[in-house]
Amino acid sequence: MKKFLILLAIIGSALFSNAQDIDFYLKNKNDNFNFPKIPENMTFKEYYLLSQTFRMQDMLFATIVPGYIHFKAQDNRTAYVLVGLRSCAISILTYEYFKLKKETNNTSFSQFLFSTGSTPVLTKADRNLASAAAITFAATYFFDIIHGKYVLEKKQEQIRFKYSPRISFYTSGLNKRLSMGLGLAMQVKF
Repeated sequence: MKKFLILLAIIGSALFSNAQDIDFYLKNKNDNFNFPKIPENMTFKEYYLLSQTFRMQDMLFATIVPGYIHFKAQDNRTAYVLVGLRSCAISILTYEYFKLKKETNNTSFSQFLFSTGSTPVLTKADRNLASAAAITFAATYFFDIIHGKYVLEKKQEQIRFKYSPRISFYTSGLNKRLSMGLGLAMQVKF
């Protein structure tokens, strides 16, 4: 009961804190972008993608939901591949665990993957399959975090570049002005 009350107090303090999510610092502004106004030809999809952030909370969600960061970055094809790979890995781990559990009673998960001489030993093929599934599970998580963050930032930079003000230099009336001197003009497009 005491452990439950401590856990409830920790969860309650986390829920009623001033932080935006579980970050360790307080942010009172949205620092993703600063537009004086939204450009007329910007679509809602671009605006929504530009307002997405990558926070510690997303890393925790990605442990539960495979491909979460790629879905957030609107890279659905890669996200569904990650969902499929992690689902296969979980299925294989579950199958191998219950297969071992059926053969021997009271086997923990750590004994399942890392059996020593005193514990029941899996066949080499089963152990390799379970190890490969565990590695696939971890690899899909880290790929989702690292590559998903890269894709999200790349798409945001492309949108910022598309709608950023541009400065272009050009020569105006070069042929007419060669006799009077070189003319150079500057134009700013928004």
